[in-house]
Amino acid sequence: MEASPANDAAERDTADDWRIEPQRSIATVAELEGRIDVALATARGAEEAALEIGAASLEAAEQARRAAALAEPCSAPPTSSYASSRNPSTPGSTPAATPSRSP
Repeated sequence: MEASPANDAAERDTADDWRIEPQRSIATVAELEGRIDVALATARGAEEAALEIGAASLEAAEQARRAAALAEPCSAPPTSSYASSRNPSTPGSTPAATPSRSP
């Protein structure tokens, strides 16, 4: 079957087929540049926040190490002389005095 000029004209695209609806219009270069600027500002802000969080977490870890070092002597087990004075059942020791409470 041969293509007739009438069939070709009917099957052709019209200009309306290529038009973009206003709500679906393509962004202009200026709009794209604006979006890029916003994205860069957001990324820079996020990077700065991450650096601050990282520095704060390193400082917190250092403070925790210092606190642990200061607390370590306080958590040492009692010495034998201290333990014997606190435990009246130890042979040869005298019971420690207990404070009296007044009513």
